[in-house]
Amino acid sequence: MSVATLPRPKIVEAAPPEAGLSELSLRRFTVEEYHKLIEIGVLKSGDPYELLHGWIVKKMSVNDPHRQAVSRLYRWFTRNLSDEWYTYCQQPVTTGDSEPEPDVSVAIGPDTLYDDRKPGPADLALVVEVSDSTLVTDSNFKLDLYAEAGVAQYWIVNLVARRVEVYTKPRVGEETGYGSCVHFEMDTDIPLTLAGKSVGSLPVSEFLA
Repeated sequence: MSVATLPRPKIVEAAPPEAGLSELSLRRFTVEEYHKLIEIGVLKSGDPYELLHGWIVKKMSVNDPHRQAVSRLYRWFTRNLSDEWYTYCQQPVTTGDSEPEPDVSVAIGPDTLYDDRKPGPADLALVVEVSDSTLVTDSNFKLDLYAEAGVAQYWIVNLVARRVEVYTKPRVGEETGYGSCVHFEMDTDIPLTLAGKSVGSLPVSEFLA
């Protein structure tokens, strides 16, 4: 386990440059507009897109290590957490200007709280992104997004460095991000605290083979 040095480098919030395009050529979409595009069939529910700070972003394809890590994490949470918590996989979370789809989310339960609505940022005790080709986006763009929304705890399962980065203490302002980051390597256990409650520990080796 190691404590990372903060603050981290930041990426300027802008669309990726394309040949012949400037930022003036592009526009952001609201969450309502994004939902309308799905409703009228321009985007189909389940398409590999998500809304990040108003940009409709295509999700990267998933390789076997990514798929296995997501599957094992989800299985561990569903087997080891009580009905006091609601765990779900790759489902949207709506914030002010975004609708990301974290790989795994844990919300305050029971699951019947969400029969008529999706969990929002205030309901979330933890969101997890499994990262390899998406590491830059998850470490910068999405980190700021989750912190700004007030998500209490954000994990990056870093498949490149073979570790888990646990971010807590979200903050908003000139230094939007998380005030604390601790790295957990392969041979360590992550102390699992959800909404201020200690609920055990999770061995990194359980899901990061």
